[in-house]
Amino acid sequence: MGSVFFKRIFLSAIIIFSLISSAAAKEIKVPQIVAPYKISYDGKPFEKEELWGDEILLLATLFEDEDLSNEEYEIIQDCYDDLFEKVRMERTQDELENAEIIMKVMYDNVLSYYSKNQTKLSVMFRTGKYNCVSSSLLFLALAKDCGLDARMQETPVHAFVTVYTKDGRQFDVETTNPAGVNPGVKKMVSQNSTGSKKYTVVPKTYYSNRKEISDRKAVTLTAKNICAELSDRNDFEKGIPLAATVYEFVTKEKAAVRKDFEAMCVNFAAYANQNRQYEAALDLLKTVMDEYGKSDFLVRNYNDIVFNAAAESCNGNDFDKARQVLITYSGYLTEKTVQEINDMIFETENLEEIQNLMQQQKFLEAAKLADSALNRQPQNQQFKKAKNNSLYNHGVLVHNQAVPLMNDGKYSEALKILEAGLKDNPANQLIKSDVEKVKKQIGK
Repeated sequence: MGSVFFKRIFLSAIIIFSLISSAAAKEIKVPQIVAPYKISYDGKPFEKEELWGDEILLLATLFEDEDLSNEEYEIIQDCYDDLFEKVRMERTQDELENAEIIMKVMYDNVLSYYSKNQTKLSVMFRTGKYNCVSSSLLFLALAKDCGLDARMQETPVHAFVTVYTKDGRQFDVETTNPAGVNPGVKKMVSQNSTGSKKYTVVPKTYYSNRKEISDRKAVTLTAKNICAELSDRNDFEKGIPLAATVYEFVTKEKAAVRKDFEAMCVNFAAYANQNRQYEAALDLLKTVMDEYGKSDFLVRNYNDIVFNAAAESCNGNDFDKARQVLITYSGYLTEKTVQEINDMIFETENLEEIQNLMQQQKFLEAAKLADSALNRQPQNQQFKKAKNNSLYNHGVLVHNQAVPLMNDGKYSEALKILEAGLKDNPANQLIKSDVEKVKKQIGK
């Protein structure tokens, strides 16, 4: 019988974990959620719903989040008083005509250049630049002071005014167009001294999903736009307190402004989460829910970020920290999230120990640990793979121990090693095959 050469076999690859980058995380400050100021009158909360023009002017400028001095506000007030006097001198008994007069006074004396994002009344009075919000607020104020039943309308992308007449009719006022009273009616449009048009035309499609809003919400539209800009710049230190002020001030449309406030808070949480500042994100969301009550939207985002924080700790093999995250932020966690985090900790901690045992070539111990873990998570594919790899590697280890003896013709010694290995790993096909080959060589 010719000699047989037995080859060594390489071990199966050991489990590798993907770790999150260890780059330094950006330090992010948790914004305060308390409204920076409360609206009051004579020391009492301001509860009025129907507002006069000067009240609209004052409140809208307050919600600009600008530090206007008393002198600057007096200039704005004087300018407004001058506009109102011009309107008063020309007004008639006809409500449509009075709306036309207001628009003419606005464009002759204040409005000169449409700027899509220029939402602030103070800037409009100073520069003449306006958009749908700032021009609508000015019209709303003047119309109310002139006795018109004017109400603000809002769409997802636009704002304008509707006037209700005493005889039961109504007409819209598109304030970004000097011919915008009762849109759709053809009118002559004036031009300035340079010949350029002084207005922009808003497509009628912007009127879809229109909602009539209260005066209190109307004066906060400037703040809503500013909050969106601050959020885009990740300036949550200013944006969140301003959004909180709006939420506390508006009374009739509480659900809508609550949604805006929550969106601002969740945007901060997402920004902090992206920068791996989980504590900042969770502290903010927890404070909001403690102060204003929880919602499905806030709870869902809170749970996602707690899971991310625990996952990063698990990826760094800091399982005690992962458990501490679960304890610290348990207040608003759902049972599902708690179970998912506990399962994740159990899985990653056991897989890490299995990997350590495999690195030490303690394959039977690794397989035993994986088998024990499968009792708790029987469908876990990672544990199944770890068990199979461990048993396979044990077979390879036994095979490689026997190969030198087999190649030297020491079949009895090799058989002893193989049979001992088969006793510990009876289903291993590699060891079984080696046993058969060795027995064949020694004639058994």
